[in-house]
This record gives sequence, C-alpha cells and structure tokens, in this order.
Amino acid sequence: MATTLDLALTQGATFRRHLVWRQPQTAEQKAAGQPGTPYDLTGASAHMQVRTKVNRPSLLDLHDGAGITLGGDAGTIAIELTSAQTMALELKRPGVYDLFVTFSSGDVLRVVQGAVSVELAITDPVTEVAGG
Repeated sequence: MATTLDLALTQGATFRRHLVWRQPQTAEQKAAGQPGTPYDLTGASAHMQVRTKVNRPSLLDLHDGAGITLGGDAGTIAIELTSAQTMALELKRPGVYDLFVTFSSGDVLRVVQGAVSVELAITDPVTEVAGG
C-alpha cells in the first residue's frame, strides 16, 4: 500500500522533496526502535504524474533522469521541480499525483500518492535583474 503524502508547491519556486522508501519493519526492528530496511532501487525506474483529478490529462510528467532521482540501495527518491515547471501549474484546487517504481524484475509498485496544492504566485517571474 502506498504512503499518502500531500505536496504543497509555490508557483514559480523550485520544489525539492527527498524520501526514503523503506520496507515494513521486522519484529526485531520494531523491538529495537529501528526503521525498516530501505528498498534497493538499483536498476529501477520511476514515473510520477500530476493531474487535476484522476483520469484527467496529465499536467506534469516526471521520470527518473527528468525530475526524479533514485538512490540505489539507500532507497532514496528525490523529486525536483524547476521554477518553470511550478510556474506552469495553475491548480486553483488541489490536484492529485502518484509515483510508481518499476524494478528490474518487472514488478511495479506505487510508492506514494496524495494531493498537490499550488500557492499561486503574485510576483511575475524575474528573468533579469539590473545591478546598481
């Protein structure tokens, strides 16, 4: 079952979120107060989409190497949106997203899902600032 994590973006600002995807704790890990072992993402690929609603056209499409970086046996997943990508998102109401990982074995698992909200920008993006 995927973890639910809502994302709050600011339109026109860079967004970064780093996650560690862990397997469920074993009884020994629970007793010792240790987290579960990270999933080994070596050789895996990832795909994430943002939509206004389920079954609507994708507003944003990310994958490993383009907005998502997988961290091998550390189980890390880094999501990064550029300021241009967040500027293009004009969600007046929260949208939805999910992120799937495909392992080299062919197994596909949904890692995380949730709502996406975008705080709309007031200031126009600055492309050049005069010095003085």
